[in-house]
Amino acid sequence: DSHLWQRYAACRAAKAALGCQPFEVLADAPKTASIANLGPCEKEANEVYLFHGTNPEAAQGIIHTGFRIDLAGKAVGCAFGKGAYLAEASTKSDEYSHPGQGIFSQLYAMLLCRASLGRTVRVEDFYWESSETKRIVDEDILQDHKYDCLLGDREAKRGTYREFIVFEREQIYPEFVILYHRDCL
Repeated sequence: DSHLWQRYAACRAAKAALGCQPFEVLADAPKTASIANLGPCEKEANEVYLFHGTNPEAAQGIIHTGFRIDLAGKAVGCAFGKGAYLAEASTKSDEYSHPGQGIFSQLYAMLLCRASLGRTVRVEDFYWESSETKRIVDEDILQDHKYDCLLGDREAKRGTYREFIVFEREQIYPEFVILYHRDCL
């Protein structure tokens, strides 16, 4: 959708103009950075490719109208605040994926998105269990706009996954839709 792309490109340019610290200063680069043959990313905006798990019908809506931050948490909660959740590991996004209805009843959906992370802050504790994480989200990100992205680093804390939460829908461009079937072994 050209409107979504134009909105995303403008946001990406704005993030780059702010002068973000390189993501690698904060943490290891997202694992998706090593996927071959994807389009080039704008390093100055900390642009990366990340996965988002959903269902086929929601994926259809997202690719036409973009992400709806106001719906954040309706399906699975908001471990790091009310934003759009993306992951570097498809296996993490698969946890949020659900089968569709009708002809999609056996299919799950995932989006591979461009994301302009911009100024990123890293935390290890969930929003509801840490007053510091809550302060960072509520004050530093939502109120004062000091950061554009929250890296929820549960990999460092518990050995699980890292999630990237953005709080503005313009920061994400859904570039690829992945429909898949889960085989039970």
